[in-house]
Amino acid sequence: KITAEQTEDKIILSGLLKGKKIYTEQMNDAVEWSQSITYTLSRFSLSDKEEEVFRIFRPDNFEPVIFKAIKTGLDTLEINKRKIPVKKISLRPKGIKSVFWKGEYSFRNTDGLFIKYVGKNGGPGSPETVIILKE
Repeated sequence: KITAEQTEDKIILSGLLKGKKIYTEQMNDAVEWSQSITYTLSRFSLSDKEEEVFRIFRPDNFEPVIFKAIKTGLDTLEINKRKIPVKKISLRPKGIKSVFWKGEYSFRNTDGLFIKYVGKNGGPGSPETVIILKE
């Protein structure tokens, strides 16, 4: 159980992680904190911005990770024999970690509905994960 509290100048994480008490404070700098990647990217897909920088806290160790999202173009995906126009977004952590991981997301043009994800959900050597909206 972890609680995250955002104040004007810091983000405080406290609670239990694997049975151990944790307490950490992170500076609340100019990088927006948004724990839900899909929600953040959905909003971004509908915006006029071409790139977005935000941070999350890793759920396994609560270390902060800063991500950079870039709109990479438009596409059409077929789901249940329906063609859906989507905006594609590439997501990478900032810094040296960008060499090791990226995620490719697709969101419906009209309302930002999450349609597809392709990427790895682990370190180097982990299998590729594909998530697609079925209906």
